[in-house]
Amino acid sequence: MLKVADGGESSDIIIEDCFVYAALDASKWTAQQWIGANSGMFMGRHGKGHVFRNNYVFNTRFGIALCAEDGLCEGNVISHFSADGIRVTRDGQVVQHNVIRNIYVDDKDGDANHDDAIQCFLFNKGTGTVRNVTIRENLIVMRQDEEQKWQATMQGIGFFDGPLVKFTVEGNVINTSHWHGVSLYDAQDCAILNNVAYTQWEDSKLRPWVELGTKKAGPVKGNTVKGNYAYTFKLTNDPEVVAQDNQVVTKEIHTQREQELLTLINKKFGPVHVAASFSRLGLERTQWLEGAVVTDSAGEKAINLIQENIGKGKLIVLYVYSHDRAKDKRCVLACEQFERETLEDAGVCEQLYPCIAVRIAAGDQLTKELKKRYVLGSRVPCIYLFDAQGKKIWESPTPSAKMLAKQLKDSREEIEKKAARPDDGKKD
Repeated sequence: MLKVADGGESSDIIIEDCFVYAALDASKWTAQQWIGANSGMFMGRHGKGHVFRNNYVFNTRFGIALCAEDGLCEGNVISHFSADGIRVTRDGQVVQHNVIRNIYVDDKDGDANHDDAIQCFLFNKGTGTVRNVTIRENLIVMRQDEEQKWQATMQGIGFFDGPLVKFTVEGNVINTSHWHGVSLYDAQDCAILNNVAYTQWEDSKLRPWVELGTKKAGPVKGNTVKGNYAYTFKLTNDPEVVAQDNQVVTKEIHTQREQELLTLINKKFGPVHVAASFSRLGLERTQWLEGAVVTDSAGEKAINLIQENIGKGKLIVLYVYSHDRAKDKRCVLACEQFERETLEDAGVCEQLYPCIAVRIAAGDQLTKELKKRYVLGSRVPCIYLFDAQGKKIWESPTPSAKMLAKQLKDSREEIEKKAARPDDGKKD
């Protein structure tokens, strides 16, 4: 969907802070729709020194293809894809600080592609020498939701079609159910350093390894493999490999290193993407709990999500909205504008993620009982904040994104301060 350097020579083009997607909602896609989806970003063969930085690639076939020499691919998120996350195909490329997650469809669904989070081969040749590539501190997660449709497995960092000369693969954290955690074939003078290859899917026999493999395309020599964590290490193809401090991975090591790497990436590029308003890891958008009302023979009975979440030590955010165009089209349009301009703002989303977010439709859903209990007015759209004990502390009909983000931050910090105070037996 986005191509550079495909039609003629070019250099030093920077594509950053973009949201690239085939569809915003792929929840109802069939396997064939996943296989036939558009791919995300392509850095073409006629370029040199291009940069893809901090882009969010969402619901695609392939994620990012790098076909320009000395290209830099950093800080991107490739989320929900059905083939390969990132393809490396030319000399001098650097792939760092990307998040690659959620692979769909495999051969049982009619997809013959062998999926890789990051794959390498020589552009337009397949097998051939590729030199001076760096794969640094990328975070790879095969699947985050066990309810995901069209589940598939993927190789982690799978570089099978060398010779590979002077590659550096370091500091990557991989969570996948496949043999190939980090695999470099026909590697010469390469370094595999401080990577973590783990699987949370322990019911499968597939345990990711670190491997120096060969397809007999050249000698395997001069390699260094140090400080890695995986289930096994297959290094015998290089009889003189320098192998030190490689250990069996544990859940604790993976959890620690994943959090450290995510913190680093978030610090550099932000925990919520500036254009997509999606988090880098976890659920994409703020998940609003949908309040509802049930009327039975005894009268009104509220399914009160605010009440259910009192005492959990979190800020409770209530969004009152309207969706009935037949009754009040102007109000619905105002809600849609407020959601687009404020609730989907990256800064607001960042502050909302740690909160308990509840929304209730006005009209039939917003009963007199709820209005009285929480001192709710009739303005729509409207945002209300409640402390951890369910006491209303703030409200505003249409706050700006900047105002709401600040209020959320301040209110959350106040709740955290109260929670950290020692209990002296006194009432506030």
